[in-house]
Amino acid sequence: MNQQRVEQLKVVTGMTTPAPNTMSTAVALFDETGSPLSLPPISSDVLLTGYTSGTAGDVAATDTVAEAIAKLEARIVALENP
Repeated sequence: MNQQRVEQLKVVTGMTTPAPNTMSTAVALFDETGSPLSLPPISSDVLLTGYTSGTAGDVAATDTVAEAIAKLEARIVALENP
């Protein structure tokens, strides 16, 4: 088996189709024993386990996604019910 050196590897997610000016190549990943590497699927279906509506406040860079959504939800509710 010929071995090739990878010069650069870029992982792109979130694109349904590559941009027309982008070259892409399918690759297979193997572990140190030569067995095919199985990666978990990439998904945007993330459960908001433990989510509860929060109090209105500024979204901070340190907030989790659930905390940010709770703050935004509280602001929307306040706007809908003045």
